[in-house]
Amino acid sequence: MELLGNYLDSLEVLQGRTFFNTSGGRVGRGPNNARSGDILCIFHLGRPLYVLRYKAKSGLAKFVGDAYVYGLMNLEKLPLNVRGKDEIFVIG
Repeated sequence: MELLGNYLDSLEVLQGRTFFNTSGGRVGRGPNNARSGDILCIFHLGRPLYVLRYKAKSGLAKFVGDAYVYGLMNLEKLPLNVRGKDEIFVIG
């Protein structure tokens, strides 16, 4: 019975989340409203990854939600060519 309880708990955690893959071939889980073209970022001194969507022509980014991507959660160990450049942007 404990195994069934653990399984049901894990399904509850996944509710409202979707699996996705990055252009680099990594697999992750994020908000259901994430879509192709969204970007992943970590805010300075932050821990989780976040999904952002740039609004056309305005240069503003919309906050979509948090995400988990296997192999990207420890930025200190990522090579710079995988990590990408640091940017300053406005969330609106």
